[in-house]
Amino acid sequence: MIAIDKGEFGAGLFWIDKLGTRARRIDTALDERIRWISRVKFGVIGIAGLCHGEACARHTMVYRVERNEQGSWALAPHADLVGCPATHVVDHGTDAVLIGTCGALYRVTKAGAETVGQWSKLLIPRAFDASVTGDMHGDAYVSFGRLIARFSKKGKADWFAPTSCASVRLHPGGECSCVTAEGNGKPGP
Repeated sequence: MIAIDKGEFGAGLFWIDKLGTRARRIDTALDERIRWISRVKFGVIGIAGLCHGEACARHTMVYRVERNEQGSWALAPHADLVGCPATHVVDHGTDAVLIGTCGALYRVTKAGAETVGQWSKLLIPRAFDASVTGDMHGDAYVSFGRLIARFSKKGKADWFAPTSCASVRLHPGGECSCVTAEGNGKPGP
């Protein structure tokens, strides 16, 4: 199986035969495109959803990818999350997937989804590898460029920025910039 993430019309989950000569797209009941798949201890999950237009008004669907009675691959709904899926990673220990959306970080396990942390919808996690990660202690980290948040079971989030950043200015679309002690804004990466 392979998941292709090429936007609204180019994304999809495909099953390729053993010879590599035929491919068949595996569709969801709502004709949503699966952008990513991940193997975790409880099986394979697929993540569907798009982050364009009104990203915060959208949603993320998480599916279990499994064989049906006919032996074909099928998708079973597993979780419905608020906000578009900006990024994801298999959590430490491979028993969950962390999904960063517009406004929240979710941990998806065999039992379903739980909210790990929340933030202003002006912030959208960066869509690159390692922008969301978990550690062996159960803490989760989310990168918004020059701003990073740590969420733990101990309580409220910890927010980190470069030492040269006296304060952080949030801009529409999730961009942030640092305001130095001299008052100069430095755009985030």
